[in-house]
Amino acid sequence: MQDKIDNITRLLFEADLPKRVRDRVITYFHWKLSSPTRHLDSMVKGLPEHISAILKMRIYSNAMYVQTREYAGRASVKLQPVLAGLCNPLLVRLVQALQVNDFMPGQLMIEDGDFSDGLQWIWTGTFEILDCEGKHEVSNVHEGMMLGENCLVKGSPKNCCSIRASAWSNVLKLRLDEMSKVFLGYDRDLHWLMSFAE
Repeated sequence: MQDKIDNITRLLFEADLPKRVRDRVITYFHWKLSSPTRHLDSMVKGLPEHISAILKMRIYSNAMYVQTREYAGRASVKLQPVLAGLCNPLLVRLVQALQVNDFMPGQLMIEDGDFSDGLQWIWTGTFEILDCEGKHEVSNVHEGMMLGENCLVKGSPKNCCSIRASAWSNVLKLRLDEMSKVFLGYDRDLHWLMSFAE
């Protein structure tokens, strides 16, 4: 990895970019090259689909599971409520269809008024929910939270706020066009998911 960072640094110096820009680019590549997604495809290549899905769910655990408290102070984890309602074969299909999107600090993930184009789970990082002018933070969302469910609510396909990354972040996304393929033959589960979104 360090060889790649050194090559990028050399290229940035040759391009005579300001130090602030160079530092930001190098920070991004450090983050990107050490990301767990970097080797994910090679890790699961050739494995049966259900084994691949199980591995991905463990890697995506910050987005897929929630921590619960049990008796005697012992903590455990369980699937996110929206995922727990789906049957196992469908869950395997859903996990296989997820795309990993990277966001750098200040980058918009969702823009007010745009059409929602899929479900998104925050895998790593944090995001700010902005006021109606898109300038000030009014709240935040973090690992494990699902966004974009308005794409499933009839008559509410547009985003009602802007959300931007406040840190280097990864988001798992199930695009709307992929969703129709994933849920093909699982009408009952799709109806349940739409009810959950409302």
